[in-house]
Parts: sequence; structure tokens; C-alpha cells
Amino acid sequence: MLSILADRTYRHLFLAQIVALLGAGLATIALGLLAYDLAGDRAALVLGAVFANKMIAYVGIAPIAGAFCKPLAAACDVGEPFACRSSARYGRSMS
Repeated sequence: MLSILADRTYRHLFLAQIVALLGAGLATIALGLLAYDLAGDRAALVLGAVFANKMIAYVGIAPIAGAFCKPLAAACDVGEPFACRSSARYGRSMS
């Protein structure tokens, strides 16, 4: 199971994902502490508003991002998983 970490590129991407998840978790905790420091007993109301705005932004941005990424998805070969036609341009096979 850990043999996949022998691939240097995958190992770096995996570690970057772990760092990003840790950062997102710490940012959420810091936001809660800041809301409590600023609003005291009304921190739940502040956090509710902040997280509601965050979700509204995700829902609003997702369709735009999806429409923007359609040409990129069209460049990938559906028949062969993880193999994009553009990868041949760089002399690498992604499969």
C-alpha cells in the first residue's frame, strides 16, 4: 500500500495535500477563536454568517469554474483513464 509513495511526484503531491488540509483545519479553528474574541457570546451568529457566505460563494463559483474547465476536460481522452492527449506534448505518458 505504501509502495505508491516511491513515486517522487505522487509523494510530493500527497504531502502537499496533507499540508493544505492541515492549513484549512487550522484556519477554521483560528476563525472560530477570532469570532469568539471579537463577538464573545454571539460568536455562533458570526460564524454562521461567515460559513453561510462561504457556501454561497462555493455554489456561485462552481458553475463558472465548471464552464471554464470544459475545454480542459474535452482535451482528455475518456477511453484511457488519466491519459490526456496533451501529455504527449511533454513526452510523458500519464498511465
